[in-house]
Amino acid sequence: MDGSPDPTRGRSFSSAVSEASASWAPAGSAPPRPIPRAPPRRNPSSSSFNCGGPSHIDLWDPKPDATEEVRGVFRPISTNVSGIRVSELLPRAAKLMDKCSIIRSVHHSHQGHNSAMYWSIVGRPYPIDSTLINPSRTDLPSLGTLVGWLAQRDHYSGSLPPYVITPAPHCDSTAYITPGQYGGCLGARHDPFVLQRRPQRRRLHIRDISPVDGITPRGWKRRQSLLREIEGGTVPIDTASRARSRSTRRRRCRSSPRARCRRRST
Repeated sequence: MDGSPDPTRGRSFSSAVSEASASWAPAGSAPPRPIPRAPPRRNPSSSSFNCGGPSHIDLWDPKPDATEEVRGVFRPISTNVSGIRVSELLPRAAKLMDKCSIIRSVHHSHQGHNSAMYWSIVGRPYPIDSTLINPSRTDLPSLGTLVGWLAQRDHYSGSLPPYVITPAPHCDSTAYITPGQYGGCLGARHDPFVLQRRPQRRRLHIRDISPVDGITPRGWKRRQSLLREIEGGTVPIDTASRARSRSTRRRRCRSSPRARCRRRST
């Protein structure tokens, strides 16, 4: 190889076929139509971040060969993947291990809950090791924030927000929300839609989506029908003509002391 750039690198297979077909076509024939490319498929994804709960040695990383002071207290069990063992607390997950990728090398050195969670979801340490912190516009973006940013960059136009947090953002308490979950340095435009409700509730009310209190489905349809009639049947208002008419009536009232001026709604 001579190290020179390949002029065909980066082109799609369909474009290469179209160019090749054009070179084989007889002289004077119409050029072949380009092969349309299907838009990229966007698959929804879910990220479940457990900011509390059992230790890793009691779940995914029991360390059965470590010393008693290090390994977990629960018995390790085999999975459907040879060589991978998990805690006996995960018997159903053990049957699905061929669908999972366990990363046992992730760690951090923060002691504060919020700064530690920030490091976990962002991948970088927070400037200070503390729990008494909140999101700011200098935060680095987390995975969900980046997914929303990429969706908007690619002109996402779906009816649902590209980044949703349910039921509520991670926090050490309601006074101290974990940084990194919002738009951060990317701006408020990339903040998530936070449900602030548990979907298991019988009556789920979601802000900006749920129906307005006091309006029945029938009443909502009537309002929609009325709105369509108004938008489709209105004509431009001659504001100049109406202004001249009001001015004329006022001038007549002022010029005739005996005239009775009635307030008219215009």
